[in-house]
Amino acid sequence: LAKWAADQPTTYMNYEQVSGTGYEPPSGHDGADVYRLEIKNLVANGDFENSTIGAAPSGWVLFPGGGSPDTLEIVDSGSGKIYDKTMHLKLDNALDRVDFNVRDTVNGAIDGFLENSSYLVRFNYRTPGALVFELNDTSVSLGWLKFFGGENGGKTNITITNLLEFPPAELKGSFPDETVGSASDYYFSFGSVDSGNSGPQEGYIDNFRLIRTDLKYRLRLLLNYADDTSEPLISGSYRFSVYVKRDPSAGTNNRFASNRISLGITGGGVSSSGMDFDESSFSNYHQYYDGVDGQDWSDWSRVSVDLTLQIPNSSSRVMEVSICPTDDSQGALYLNAGSILVSAPSLELFPDGFP
Repeated sequence: LAKWAADQPTTYMNYEQVSGTGYEPPSGHDGADVYRLEIKNLVANGDFENSTIGAAPSGWVLFPGGGSPDTLEIVDSGSGKIYDKTMHLKLDNALDRVDFNVRDTVNGAIDGFLENSSYLVRFNYRTPGALVFELNDTSVSLGWLKFFGGENGGKTNITITNLLEFPPAELKGSFPDETVGSASDYYFSFGSVDSGNSGPQEGYIDNFRLIRTDLKYRLRLLLNYADDTSEPLISGSYRFSVYVKRDPSAGTNNRFASNRISLGITGGGVSSSGMDFDESSFSNYHQYYDGVDGQDWSDWSRVSVDLTLQIPNSSSRVMEVSICPTDDSQGALYLNAGSILVSAPSLELFPDGFP
């Protein structure tokens, strides 16, 4: 695993060897390396655990538009609590907002919320009514979304006991532009700078995550015809497998558990130059979901992907195997921050076809 390379630098991804209690290799693979593979949350205190009970979390500011006193605080108990420390907001009119400056140099996005880049926000929430969430540049709304505390974020069965994920299935409003512009400040707000889009609201927010979506997040190993494997990579049916396990440190220090991963095996050709690996030749990707097919990843689980290839006899790179700690096959809305343990990857050839 030390030979594998992550697509992104440490600002966006974390790939490191781990050991000790909880990080032992899979049974039957004594001595195998164990690595953490993580897509980072770009908001440093998105889990709110590094916050003070009863105070506003760092970087989040109440903008009181008038009326009765509003609420912005961290709670750790009560019916609205989500995971340990949770942000609670209560606004009494359409002029009120809770603002987070995503370009703040201290509490904002770790990468600076870069111009001409695309991002996705995720968070868990509870609300007894509706919430309005917006991106603005302090004066102009660049896109706002309204969602409710009912099933799938809708108006059916609205109750504070529903634990929901943003973005939910049911939304109304206008999505922001695809890429970030050049304004000096950008705010994620509960409420809107346009009072016509907003109203009184109350909600509980936790695990606030920001993911850049115009990047790839795979761990990759490129293989050439003969030098990188114990036997030459001839044409045939290949199975790439790896063991995965829930990261014991997920749920602490702004680290989240991956609940989806993607595996890939690609190969079968060279580019038009005849020198480089052609990623578009043949490929097969498969997604695995925590809790599906009896796999909850609380212990090591072996997952695999198959592909039959026609491989040219050359010294060029002819195959790539890859792992992604999220589902990157269905567009930006399925990406997520999260961490998974990986160990004992293997590549098998079945000359007569898969058993």
